[in-house]
Amino acid sequence: MNAWETLVASALVGTNRQSPSIDLTHPALADYGAALPSQSPTQQILSAAGLIAAYQAVGNSPIPATLPLLAPAAEADLTWCSPLTARHLSAILNESRYEPILPELLQLLAQTEQTVPPDFLPLVLERGKRHKSLRSLITPMLGSRGQWLVRQNPEWEYALGGAILSLDPAQLPEIWATGTRSERLAAIAQWRQIQPAEARLAIAASWKQDKADDRQAWLEVLETNLSLEDEEFLEVALFDRSEQVRLQAADLLNRLASQYRQRLTQLASQCVSIEAKGKSCKIKLNSPKVGDKEWQAAGVNDKSVGTTNIRNLNLTLEEWQILQVLIAADLDIWSGDIDRLLDAAAKHDRSLLILTGWVKAACYQQRHDWIEALLTRSHSSLEEYHIRLLLQALPGNAQEFTSQFFTKLLTADNFSDRIHQTLSAMMETGGNWSAQISSLVVRQFHKHIQQLDPEKTYYYYQQNHSNLLGQYLDISVLSDLQQVQSELSIEQFSYTPCIELLEFRREMRSAFNTA
Repeated sequence: MNAWETLVASALVGTNRQSPSIDLTHPALADYGAALPSQSPTQQILSAAGLIAAYQAVGNSPIPATLPLLAPAAEADLTWCSPLTARHLSAILNESRYEPILPELLQLLAQTEQTVPPDFLPLVLERGKRHKSLRSLITPMLGSRGQWLVRQNPEWEYALGGAILSLDPAQLPEIWATGTRSERLAAIAQWRQIQPAEARLAIAASWKQDKADDRQAWLEVLETNLSLEDEEFLEVALFDRSEQVRLQAADLLNRLASQYRQRLTQLASQCVSIEAKGKSCKIKLNSPKVGDKEWQAAGVNDKSVGTTNIRNLNLTLEEWQILQVLIAADLDIWSGDIDRLLDAAAKHDRSLLILTGWVKAACYQQRHDWIEALLTRSHSSLEEYHIRLLLQALPGNAQEFTSQFFTKLLTADNFSDRIHQTLSAMMETGGNWSAQISSLVVRQFHKHIQQLDPEKTYYYYQQNHSNLLGQYLDISVLSDLQQVQSELSIEQFSYTPCIELLEFRREMRSAFNTA
């Protein structure tokens, strides 16, 4: 019991019942305790309390460190952003109305080779921990010091995966063998970039000893420099005891012209048949038998992970297996005109199941003919996330097609009926819209608002859409929005939040232009 605890125990007993027992043998207190016996018991208690309290206020000697000090961070390789940009970042992190602008600010930092002041790094990394969509934007603006900070916290290790770290290549095997999880992830990521085959062999060597979460993380690293040389190892992972590992392995194999694709292409011809009927055709699905050994041997997942609601599909186990086959099968096995096949899929009572399979197959196989046909022919039957996947899979030089597709959605006769789906799909693609598309959005959206009946319409959803538009519209339409706001006569609706967000973005961008 320490001096304070001894004193408290004596005070609780009471000085009238027992003489106080006071421990002042500590060297820092011994000299002052000699005078206590000449005082009354009550004075002894109070004097000792004062001595101990004063000692505690001064503080204790520090405990000698038993752990080695951290190696200092390398010299900064990125400049800090301007104080004005730091204020914009502070507003974004602390005010919910500006929060959607964070991706745009991170992109501007990366483009100008700037980073945020040190105080902001933990705050930004915490956002990335909570929001996966931000992670690829955070890594480029970290710089060497940000990467050093990331390595001190395992919860921020996501920011190491895509970074080209300055580790000594000769030390990578040792770090992989003896490092912490975050150090191993950083090492294997760099190893995979410079020596893909050696990195894969290293993963395979420790595969059976690693935890399921680790095995899944290593597989994600294999996406870098993925090739058919990885197929044999991925086939092993395809039958892993972890559900998520198996799904990750299938995802990687779907990207390759692999034997896995060949096996599932053969199964596709068994479970999906197309019957020609003049200029049209009919699709028929034949469900596999549960537990079919041929399907199990092919690597088709026969667990119930897919039987719950997958993007509104509500699949049975048999349909989940069919979906896996459709996703993996070579699209060339579906004979006939693509438009005709898509029309037949739209008429099927499980059209969303078929279209989901073909959407993902087109993205995996980078079939731009299928991607454009699905967007052009089947967009009204697709979910928002389908359209996002298809647009993201288009090549970088397809801006003209994307612009034409958006124009088609915005000028369709049923735009008002599908305004939620159309704008949500456009927003799902990310990034800012062109000035031309932004101007069209403003015109069509305002036209939709004017056609609504104030006596019958709740404006909540329209107001929510207007608020969201501010993060996607080109800044050049700001004057157009200010004009329509001045002419607006609907009390239940306002463009003001959208205008304020555009004004904030304009100021944020101008800070980079003047830096």
